[in-house]
Amino acid sequence: MKEHQMKLAILARLATGGFHSGETLGEDLGISRAAVSKHIKGIQEWGVDIFRVQGKAIN
Repeated sequence: MKEHQMKLAILARLATGGFHSGETLGEDLGISRAAVSKHIKGIQEWGVDIFRVQGKAIN
């Protein structure tokens, strides 16, 4: 998947609302948590506000 397509896939999942763990997003998309973080930073460079909480456990 091309970089912008991956960013759009992440953005679509985030648009559902609530908290999403980077680990779960990565598993769903077949990429690492670190890659998810990199793509989220890229999305933020597009001017999209994304609220990030490090270390939040998803129950």
